Amino acid sequence: MPKKRKPNLYQQNKIASAQHKNEFLAKMHSVINNVAGRKIYELIPQNVLDEIYDNRNLPLQIVVGENQNIPPEFYKLVKGFIPFMLKGINIPYTKDDKQISLYDFFVIYLSLCSLYMIIDNFDFDAKKVVKAELEVFSLYKDIYRTALTSLSNLLNSLVFEYSDFQKQIYYF
Repeated sequence: MPKKRKPNLYQQNKIASAQHKNEFLAKMHSVINNVAGRKIYELIPQNVLDEIYDNRNLPLQIVVGENQNIPPEFYKLVKGFIPFMLKGINIPYTKDDKQISLYDFFVIYLSLCSLYMIIDNFDFDAKKVVKAELEVFSLYKDIYRTALTSLSNLLNSLVFEYSDFQKQIYYF
């Protein structure tokens, strides 16, 4: 009986990419149905879902500014810590106070806000129904303010936690 081969790096990356896409689409499915109140995800064709995934909002990026003196160990710590913390901070995103993590808000919710703005670029049978149901994503200003306040509070807490007030104060 021949031994089963271990997948090569290319195959492993392809599997991981497919799993990531499936997780994104599953979360997006949940958010759409929770916000819109109707099951409209099923009305969106696969090519539109692929386009949303390909052009999704990316999570917050941690980048050291020019002429900034950030110790590499602090940068490494913060680069891993902030996304971890964003996944643990939840904010309400529906009228009945369902919660979404800040990470998913910036990646999934804002991607759906973008979809509402560009849905007219696609041609499919149920476009008018989907657009009407997604209109609620055009009213994201209050939840966006809540998300930015929560993000600001997180970053400010890191400033106080890791700054040495006698030497340097970090600012995000």
